[in-house]
Amino acid sequence: MLNMKYETLHIIIEDPRWKKALPKVESEVRRTAEQVLKTLKVDLAKALAEVTFNLTDDVGIQFLNKAYRKKDKPTNVLSFPHMAVKPPQFKALKNTAKIPQLLGDVIISLDTVRAEAKAQEKSLSDHLAHMVVHGLCHLLGYDHEKEKEAEEMERLEARILKQLGIANPYKNP
Repeated sequence: MLNMKYETLHIIIEDPRWKKALPKVESEVRRTAEQVLKTLKVDLAKALAEVTFNLTDDVGIQFLNKAYRKKDKPTNVLSFPHMAVKPPQFKALKNTAKIPQLLGDVIISLDTVRAEAKAQEKSLSDHLAHMVVHGLCHLLGYDHEKEKEAEEMERLEARILKQLGIANPYKNP
């Protein structure tokens, strides 16, 4: 039997401008996602669960936003969960089928994230990290539809970003 590491995080660079803007974009996404999973004590490999990050542009994300959310405009990040997970259930993710399953997809638009980073006077790298954290938290059952949920999610995101050396995006400078 081969001793192979099970790959849980997949990164698709649909828009090649991501690589020009951030030459190490794959490692940045991976490092950020791994920090989220470590902080929340989620072992995707044990659960045979996978997450795909798709780094796209405004055209791609607008198409998805219109098709799935009925909003005909680009956005910074979209999350498409494929498993119904709610905190703290994700700590015990189980895969009884013993075949890989997709936890979900996170789609991030370079155009919108770059414009927001500029407007908020932060680096593209830091804002991308925030979008990775935000999107992955959605896949793990966090939401911000209600005020209490939003506050919990914002605190969690700020804590994870702090662990990565990134300022709290919800605090005014």
